Amino acid sequence: MVETTPRELLSSATQEVLETMFFTEVLGDAEFAWDCTEPFVAMRVGFHGQPSGHLGMCVSAAAARSIAANFLGEEEAELEERRILDVVAELSNMVCGWVVSRLESDTSFDIQPPEPTTPEIALEEGATGHCFEMENGILAVALSLQPPA
Repeated sequence: MVETTPRELLSSATQEVLETMFFTEVLGDAEFAWDCTEPFVAMRVGFHGQPSGHLGMCVSAAAARSIAANFLGEEEAELEERRILDVVAELSNMVCGWVVSRLESDTSFDIQPPEPTTPEIALEEGATGHCFEMENGILAVALSLQPPA
């Protein structure tokens, strides 16, 4: 499938990275609800090039724990919170790298280290986003591109 829109690119990137690097299956599309009671892990990765922008990711705590356990090959109950954050940071970094490597651009990109943030900042209003249903929760990802200067 050839990605024709930023949303399709974002969807393909997230699913491919989850399946190939994190051994995690996406069950389908989901709707993100800000008022849910479950905690979330949120990351933001900035990148500079043509275009510049950032990728935000928000993962429900249970889904983050499951993804981390799959990636690390460990039991969910044995995972420390710091390791879960590190894995979500790596996931967001990999998805960002996948996306920017497929943007139509003749320039190279500088990807910044992922930073923990809030869901509202990670999934800022106006960004292109997609939300996925996971076995133990949801994962939302958003791409915000800055207009050329």
